[in-house]
Amino acid sequence: MRISQYKALMNNRVLDLAYNLALQVRAVQRFIVRPTEIGVRVLLIKNDTVALVRHRGGRYPWGLPGGGIKMRESLADAARREALEETGCPVCIEHLHGVFYDYKLGFRNYTIVFVCVPQGELQPPLNDIEIATALYVPLRALPANTDPGSRRRIDEYLRGESGLSREWA
Repeated sequence: MRISQYKALMNNRVLDLAYNLALQVRAVQRFIVRPTEIGVRVLLIKNDTVALVRHRGGRYPWGLPGGGIKMRESLADAARREALEETGCPVCIEHLHGVFYDYKLGFRNYTIVFVCVPQGELQPPLNDIEIATALYVPLRALPANTDPGSRRRIDEYLRGESGLSREWA
């Protein structure tokens, strides 16, 4: 193994550890504070594929791109920003897929999902603490460790459903 390959491998391991530690700290914070959180996810569709991101940790690291909404940011702007940050691809929003809720562990989490089309190619961030990679996968052949909520949103999309309001997972 060359020194540059070794350094890249070690850098990825450090990022993996830092991300997983951050997840544990966030879980403790959520348990104590019990916040209401609002986020967005993006069903980024290209032909018969969907863009998924692989997080650096967790039981189900593959999922739809997305994240939290910033102060005074519209839902649509947050979806476009999160898609760009996590996949490197600008998007055009086609329509609202649905609004989903999750009340586990004492906090309230609402996720708004948009169906989008890419306006460029995927260029996942390099050396990102959260996202290891992003790629298009066939809509009907998702990785086995895709998070259950993302899997359900993709199944709903395949059935032609939209305008939904239901539990995330």
